[in-house]
Amino acid sequence: MGLDEQEETLRKHHPEVPSHFKCPISLCLMADPVSVCTGITYDRSSIEKWFQEGRRTCPVTMQELHSHELIPNHTLQRIIHGWCAANRFQSGARGDREQPMDLREAQVLVAQLRIPRSRPVAVKRLIARSQEERSKTLLIRAGLAPVLVSSFSEDQGQEQDEEDSQAQILSLLPPLIANLDEPSRKELLSPRNLAAIARLLQRGDLHTRVSAAALIEELCCADKEARGAVGATAGIFEGLVRLVGEDHSQRRHRPAIRGSLRAVLAVCPPLKNRVRLVETGVVAPLAELLVEADKVTTEAILAALECLCGCAEGRAAVARHALAVPAVARKLFKVSDMATEYAIDVLWAVCKYCPDEIVKRRMVEVGLFPKLFFFLQIGCNPRTKHKAGDLLKLLHRAYRECIDGSGSNNDGAGGDSGKNRNKEDNTCLLTAAA
Repeated sequence: MGLDEQEETLRKHHPEVPSHFKCPISLCLMADPVSVCTGITYDRSSIEKWFQEGRRTCPVTMQELHSHELIPNHTLQRIIHGWCAANRFQSGARGDREQPMDLREAQVLVAQLRIPRSRPVAVKRLIARSQEERSKTLLIRAGLAPVLVSSFSEDQGQEQDEEDSQAQILSLLPPLIANLDEPSRKELLSPRNLAAIARLLQRGDLHTRVSAAALIEELCCADKEARGAVGATAGIFEGLVRLVGEDHSQRRHRPAIRGSLRAVLAVCPPLKNRVRLVETGVVAPLAELLVEADKVTTEAILAALECLCGCAEGRAAVARHALAVPAVARKLFKVSDMATEYAIDVLWAVCKYCPDEIVKRRMVEVGLFPKLFFFLQIGCNPRTKHKAGDLLKLLHRAYRECIDGSGSNNDGAGGDSGKNRNKEDNTCLLTAAA
């Protein structure tokens, strides 16, 4: 059967659903249309799942919803029922959302993807279908992954049209990287395709940029040699740094930040990439984000900083940034054992190889010295314990100067007794650390 015949078969069995009958979230025919307070209509199951995942905005307008009341749209539901009856749409109002995909449909969809004129419709159906695990398996069997790469690579005429098509295909690629054969992986890592990914990472909407970061992460994790090609592509690190610096106070930006952090960690190991990331300015947004980050984000940031401190440029950038050292020091014992180990690695590297007394004083001023002392009294990783002990010795002088300076400022009748008590406590710490 030729591609035109396959396309005709797909149209016959799956008539094109009018766009205003489709749920904006699932892109499938609505079974139970309901409207939210912004006036946008969704399928009930999709919008309820949206709310259950903790989101508080309208998916289309991204406006904050002051009410989660769902108003049934009975008029639209009657119109949808009429359309289904007129078109003999097999599953009634629930349409293709409940029709299980078979291998034949998967093969037809993949074939459609090869045809430029049918590609937009195919991509939309693929985006909806790929959310279902069974459908995803069948699409992989039908050879979706390499065809997506070919479609992404293909020149589709005008630059804007090409970029729009690439953005849609990009959203499908990340989970399929493991299914790519060697020629397809090399094709995706070609300079032209990497340049396209960089453009989308810099100029796309938030969803597209998150997809681009996820693709970079998957490529670098699946093929270590990809890290060099990614690092040599202009615009990729700039795009990742911009994602890290998104306004993290907005809930919708949190997946973007976490995605960018995973991508940074994936590209970070090669020394050249670390240096380029630092030169692109990644340390500043990492330090600012760390101040109020949650557990998962904190661990990722500290892991990234630990990796960046493996180069002189990274250690110098952390030492220079006013927030970085205090923010890292304050995460000790407050997040997780993993976060504490990363934090000690970062502080040790900065203190050991950046002999700046101002940096050491910052560490002392946020209470790092006694924290490290008590850390040594508890069970911990031998490697981390050794670094903590070494860090105590490196901070010994700065801590002595700090307590001597603070002691000389005590005055008044009660000053002497307080000074003596503090001096005794601090002397114990200094003696133990010496």
